[in-house]
Amino acid sequence: MMVGEEDQNEGQQSLGFRDLERVPNDFVAQHAATCKELDLTENCLTDFGNLARFRVLEMLVLDKNGITVR
Repeated sequence: MMVGEEDQNEGQQSLGFRDLERVPNDFVAQHAATCKELDLTENCLTDFGNLARFRVLEMLVLDKNGITVR
């Protein structure tokens, strides 16, 4: 089973509702080259470094992550 839930379109991925602090490396390795839409709704993200590897990303959903601007 994959780390993320794959929608019908391979370019759409979801890691929502998992209390993640960062996008897992194995998920990045598997999906970064083809993922156009990534849903990270309702996590606890504090590390966004792995997102730079998603070169074809067109839509990123970060709702309800408690992200603040300093």
